Amino acid sequence: MRPEAKTRRAYWVAELAKLSGSFGDDSTKMIDELRAEIARDGKEALLDHLRLCGAMPEQYGHDSSEEKLYSKYTDAVICESLSAIGLRSAVITARADAADVQA
Repeated sequence: MRPEAKTRRAYWVAELAKLSGSFGDDSTKMIDELRAEIARDGKEALLDHLRLCGAMPEQYGHDSSEEKLYSKYTDAVICESLSAIGLRSAVITARADAADVQA
């Protein structure tokens, strides 16, 4: 694993634990920051996220707000990955009988 990937992972695990009390605001902020990072750092950033996002951080409690935001983060990583291969994709923000990512 690249040192940059470890640093990126540590940053995001810590950042996703900083909750404002508004899941919607936290989700929007996270998605915007993720997109900006990938735009700035390119495909290596996207690949770092994709390689490492499958493991839920152990410090997040079961059914916690941190765990829910991390799940939304993985949705955002998938969405960005689909976009990178040329598909139009979106993270679904409303809870309904639908997938979390649409392409």
